[in-house]
Amino acid sequence: MRTANGHIIAIPPPGPDRYKSIVVEFIEYKWWMARWHKNGVVCELKIDHEGQPTLDDVYADCEESVAQTWENQEPCPLETMKFNRSKCEGYYVYLVSKNVVKKEIPVILQPAEVSFH
Repeated sequence: MRTANGHIIAIPPPGPDRYKSIVVEFIEYKWWMARWHKNGVVCELKIDHEGQPTLDDVYADCEESVAQTWENQEPCPLETMKFNRSKCEGYYVYLVSKNVVKKEIPVILQPAEVSFH
């Protein structure tokens, strides 16, 4: 194949995809979602952003029924929080740990081109 200025470019034959893996470091925040009643942990959330887990995070890591309940529940009243948290309805999240971790990410490379002058 020739370019507009007359150079010949080799078109690569079909073949395996070209990719490279890169390793990135990030902070992983581990949260637990627990029931107010008896403090039972129902799921673990691992997220890569600061702040509490988002609803999307909860849907990704917990059962759908847990995510729906957490989304729709009313906040626990302050008086109940002060005196008897086990009377609160639904779920709560709390941060368990944060760690620097490495993740391997595949990157698709452009096809190789060879140009002859």
